[in-house]
Formats: sequence, structure tokens, C-alpha cells
Amino acid sequence: MTRNHVFGALIAALMAVVATAPALAEQAASTEVKQLESALSTMMKGRKPDSISETPIPGLFQVTYGVDVFYMTADARYLVDGAVIDLADRHNFTEAAKAQGRKAAMDQLPTEEMLVYPAKDEKYRITVFTDIDCPYCQMMHREVEALNDQGVTVQYLMYPRAGINSGSYRKAVSVWCSEDRNEALTRSKAGEPVTEQLCDNPVRKHMQLGEAVGVSGTPAIVLDNGQLIPGYRPAKELVPVLKQQAERQAAAR
Repeated sequence: MTRNHVFGALIAALMAVVATAPALAEQAASTEVKQLESALSTMMKGRKPDSISETPIPGLFQVTYGVDVFYMTADARYLVDGAVIDLADRHNFTEAAKAQGRKAAMDQLPTEEMLVYPAKDEKYRITVFTDIDCPYCQMMHREVEALNDQGVTVQYLMYPRAGINSGSYRKAVSVWCSEDRNEALTRSKAGEPVTEQLCDNPVRKHMQLGEAVGVSGTPAIVLDNGQLIPGYRPAKELVPVLKQQAERQAAAR
């Protein structure tokens, strides 16, 4: 009944019901949420949604499973698979919910399980799903120094598109197992050989997280607020986006 997407087991429960209606309406809405939750639990064989919340459209509720977002009526009869956008202020409720789910998932991975290229004077932080053999990932890696110079810390997660046990996967594991991971990644992305090694590593976890948050290609850039930017962006284009996002967050506080 939902789109074919891997739901993230890493994502914590997420609830954002806005309480603005009168008391009787609140009670009715609460009853409808419970009714819909019960129906979905039955449909999904016991799996409850991460959140159910009211939308500005009367009778329509937003349902989230990880970063998968859809809309249903309280009786679970009608399902709407698409974006809900307020044309007055251009707010995309669907993308906002996806970003919240994505952030919740990303926040559960400690930085110790990432390859981090820190900025000396950090202003922004991005997390990038990368494939060592992806040409656009290699292009983006050549921008890391410029990003660092402009206050952007780059956190890498491995996402070998060819899958587990592929050549790209083995390279990712070997990089992680190297004494100097950052240097090994830089050399590997420049086409230089890296000694094949095995050790405990988080590469599979990186891949599972990528699938859970909706990564479909590399590079995939995730901002601090959970926004996903697919594809390569040069530093001169990416930094203004980060600045704009930070300004919006500051204004919303």
C-alpha cells in the first residue's frame, strides 16, 4: 500500500501534532488519530507508523514511516501519495516531514563511524554518501579543501552503489581499515591503489542508512536539518545554499 521503499529501522518515533483547535475539535482529532493508527497497525501486521499528524486539509492526516510520507483519511479508506504544499507561503509539508525523519535517522550515527574532514572554523556541516568509484564523487572530493576553507566540515559515509562484496565495497572497507583513513580515501578517489584490508567497519551500516533515508545515487548530500541534496554541487554553489539554510533556521528560532 505504500511506495516500494526501504523503511529505516534506525528512525525513532516522530510526532508533530499542532494544537490550535478548540478542545472538542482536539478530542475529535485525537480519536481520529487513534482510529487511523489502529487501522494501519492491522494493515501493516503490527507495525505502527512513526507519526500521524493533522494537515491543514480537513479530514486528511499525514502518516510517516521513516522518510516515507503519505496521507490518509481517518477511516483508512483513502490514501494520497504525493506532496502537500501551501501555495500561499510555498511551504512543502511533505518535504519537511521527510527531512525530519531523515535527520532523526542521521543523528543516530556517531561521528566516530564517519570519515570526517573538519573545517578549522566550522560554520556548516554536511554529510555525504559517497562511492569511491563514482566520477562525480571524485569531483566533489576535489572540492573538500575549498569547502573546509569556507567553514564547511565534510562527513563521509560509504555508499558503494555496486553493492556488498563489489570492488567498490572492498575499497571502502580497505579505506576504513587504513591507519590514516582520510589520506587513504583521498588517494583512492584519485585512482591510486589502497592496500586491501579487513577489520570491523561500518560500511554496511552506512549503506543501510543510505537506503533508509532515500539515497538513490551518489554523491548524496544531507544537511544538518535533514534536507537531501542529490548529486554533485561545486563549493561555489553549495556554500550559498548552506548559508541560506542557516539563516532560515536562525530566523525560525
